[in-house]
Amino acid sequence: MCEIITVKTKEELKEVFNFISKVFYDDAKEHNEFYYTMSERLEEMKK
Repeated sequence: MCEIITVKTKEELKEVFNFISKVFYDDAKEHNEFYYTMSERLEEMKK
């Protein structure tokens, strides 16, 4: 079961962002795939 936790401060948001970035980076490297930065992913989603 998962627990939903609300981010309440900018510092917490930065921690979540850094964690997600590292997960994406590690996964890409593990599978020999290109790593897209979070800003590149955001721009792709906007399109």
